Amino acid sequence: MQSPNLEQQLIDIYPVIYVPFWRKPIFYIPMIFIALIFLGFFIFWLYRVLSKKRALTPSQKAEKQLKRLESTINPENYQQFYFSLTAILKQYLEGLFGKSYMSKTDQELVLALLEVDFPLDLRETIDRLFAGSQTIKFASQQAAVEQMHNDIKAAMKLIEQTIPEKQ
Repeated sequence: MQSPNLEQQLIDIYPVIYVPFWRKPIFYIPMIFIALIFLGFFIFWLYRVLSKKRALTPSQKAEKQLKRLESTINPENYQQFYFSLTAILKQYLEGLFGKSYMSKTDQELVLALLEVDFPLDLRETIDRLFAGSQTIKFASQQAAVEQMHNDIKAAMKLIEQTIPEKQ
């Protein structure tokens, strides 16, 4: 019998080297894309967690607003100054006591403070601030810059004296 040719003996059924599917580029490319998506979501989540600002307490917020108001004292806009000062104090008292004071007039606020546990000397300070500001806001009485600074200092002192213990 004749020996078959070498080409006839080797029948090419399988590739010479078998490469599993997870080692082929068609598998790597989608996996890299999915890994980049997960990495992007992780970086975004990390950024959101680290960049969250800590919520300010009512006293910190009021002090910050009063400092900003003090830096913008101008004798020409004394009415706006006192409207802003009373609004800051009302917002602080709302945060402190959890009651709505923004819709109340200055005199109604002083009367409403009688209902809550508020020290008498601090109530007198608020009454003095609101009574003095009322004539300036509505009767167009001139306000001195020194009086504005003193009222800011009185408001800051009021806030410092009413900060709850847990803050």
